[in-house]
Amino acid sequence: MYKGLFRNFGLAFVDNFIEQVYILVREQTREKYEGSHRAAAEIVAGMIRGS
Repeated sequence: MYKGLFRNFGLAFVDNFIEQVYILVREQTREKYEGSHRAAAEIVAGMIRGS
């Protein structure tokens, strides 16, 4: 999903997604920690593969 966004629109959404990645990475709640990092990793991978 993220790969397609960045492939089609380039870096237009990077600023919006970077803010969300920072929020996900800084998650401190133990129950959400692993899932938040997975989501952040998926977004970053989409940025890299789609650009």
